[in-house]
Amino acid sequence: MQLIQRGRLADAETFLREALRAYPDASDCLGLLGLALAQLGRLDDSVVPLTRAAALEPANLSHNYTLANVLLMSERHNEALPYHEAATRIDPNHYWAQVNFGISLSKLRRLDEAIDRFRRAIALQDAHPAAWLNLGNGQRELGQLEAAMQSYEAALKRAPDFADIHYNRGIALYAQKRIDEAIASYERAIQLRKDYAEAYYNLGDLLREQRRIDAAVKAYEKLAAFAPDFHQVKGQLLHTRLDGCIWRDLDTLYDQIEQDIRADRNTVQPFVLQAICESEELLAQSARTYSRERYPASLPPAEPPARARPETQSPKASAGDSRIRIGYLCGEFRHQATSLLMIGVYEHCDRERFSLVAFDSGYDDGSPTRRRLEAAFDEMVDISGMSDLAASDAIRSRGIDILVNLNGFFGFSRQGVFASKPAPVQVNFLGFPGTIGADYIDYLIADPIVIPESSRRHYSEKLACLPHCYQPNDRSRVMSDKRFTRTELGLPENGFVFCCFNNNYKILPAIFDLWMRILKAVDGSVLWLLKDNTTAEASLRREAAARGVDATRLVFAERWPSDEHLARHRQADLFLDTLPYNAHTTGSDALWAGLPLLTCCGSTFPGRVGASLLHAVGVPELIAQTPDDYEKLAIALARDPERLGELRSRLAASRMTAALFDTARFARDIERLFLTMVERSRSALPASPIEASH
Repeated sequence: MQLIQRGRLADAETFLREALRAYPDASDCLGLLGLALAQLGRLDDSVVPLTRAAALEPANLSHNYTLANVLLMSERHNEALPYHEAATRIDPNHYWAQVNFGISLSKLRRLDEAIDRFRRAIALQDAHPAAWLNLGNGQRELGQLEAAMQSYEAALKRAPDFADIHYNRGIALYAQKRIDEAIASYERAIQLRKDYAEAYYNLGDLLREQRRIDAAVKAYEKLAAFAPDFHQVKGQLLHTRLDGCIWRDLDTLYDQIEQDIRADRNTVQPFVLQAICESEELLAQSARTYSRERYPASLPPAEPPARARPETQSPKASAGDSRIRIGYLCGEFRHQATSLLMIGVYEHCDRERFSLVAFDSGYDDGSPTRRRLEAAFDEMVDISGMSDLAASDAIRSRGIDILVNLNGFFGFSRQGVFASKPAPVQVNFLGFPGTIGADYIDYLIADPIVIPESSRRHYSEKLACLPHCYQPNDRSRVMSDKRFTRTELGLPENGFVFCCFNNNYKILPAIFDLWMRILKAVDGSVLWLLKDNTTAEASLRREAAARGVDATRLVFAERWPSDEHLARHRQADLFLDTLPYNAHTTGSDALWAGLPLLTCCGSTFPGRVGASLLHAVGVPELIAQTPDDYEKLAIALARDPERLGELRSRLAASRMTAALFDTARFARDIERLFLTMVERSRSALPASPIEASH
């Protein structure tokens, strides 16, 4: 013991092993050996002698307490529980035994039991902050935010300079939408602990969400400087720089991320990578790594419940309903792009053959779109406050035949729900244009353009191909009758107006180079972009000037209500698409408004969406195969008003006939896919590719 206390751990190990050769059942020696190994950082090695010591002396507090803590530190919480239990039974007044027992219970999501342990610890030693802090964390996880705040305040009274309290308090403040206070809490945690990686990361996320791009970049850069391998800091830094069009050292950062992906390190969210990556192989590898680490498959119950309707079912569905049950899980059942595209499909559902259930992981924004959505479904189930397990149970209890993942790795996603396979058929569709990279997703709905035959090997799902564009549209979508003048939109009355209303993160240096050359070639032209954050606007103006283009030729449009946003498209002449991530919803917006869209066909799913849209609307001649062709065609169209006018006329004439905007046809097409999926599932056949049929 003296050797351990003096820090001579290697010597202690040697001495104890020699003693155990003579006395293999000496429990004190086994316990001390385990303690020495744990202090050497060899946690797995320490478990063996500690387990033996506890077996030899089950009533020994030290053996049980030490082993429980080693298993806790090793994240082996289930294994730790019996030793936590033994330690607290042997000495119910041991403060840290109660606290650590609670921590393991918290990690296992047994939050009510954890809170009981923290309260016991507080009763033993009220003045210590640890139990108060962990009590607050448990209450926060249960959604008891006011109670959590009271616990954090109690902890701060006892330890005002304890960084962990400020950090966790910041999480609770953010959950209460007290944004400025949350930022202040994270900043205080960092002041108290200069290398507090989690606080830097959360601070960066919050600042980016508030569109304070420069400040977010600084937070991520500081974190990356001292902890370059922390979580996904490189990916978040990449995403934030792209949001702000901050292109310095972009290639270096991307190269680092690519190296990490190829080394099977989870360094970037797959959705972030899509904005810049031109390799389907790399995108697939990133998705596989991300799914494996963040959302590994978990076993469903051995006996799935019968197809029974719960008592909470909607009155729209009768008890004897034998229709195929389609569940849509989404965090955007509100006035947002995914729902604006899908709402007409829900409304055109064949109600004699299908029933629809929405599993909402987002929130009700109170919009007319939300009210339409509620009317379109047989039932809308709020899973936003449920754990993944509870949400899976809610899906399973409703006997869902096909569960459609409308988020993937985008938005308010709940990928963990799919990991336990709550439905016999699970489908990736629309929200994330790529593979999930997980075996528990059976199908990906696409079309032959966005995923050609040569690319299928990069997708873990079986492809279910629609005959036209994979993207749905709502034919009843309203466009305002307002006729805006160019002057009130900040545009020149007589110049040619190129536009791109894609998000800023899709604008990369290579496409911006093309745009600037196009502006130089077309006298008096301007480029109309979407205003998202002040950093991006300043960056793009600076980049334009660096390329010899007057920065005032970039015009930035404020975000407007969707009906008026569609209407102002009339004042643009040509939509210029981005690469490697095309316009998706923004592309169909332009075409619905009658604005020609020029795209360049890319090498990934998100880079081929523009081509799919244009084929489905009947103007494939606007698809360029190379960046050089794209540049030449943009200039040629700007100089040929007659040709451009003819394209506008064709778009206007096909608005109510083109496949892209035929909502009822799309509904029938996707239902044919669903029928095939269910038939195979009920015949105990594995998922198999489903080819497009007209």
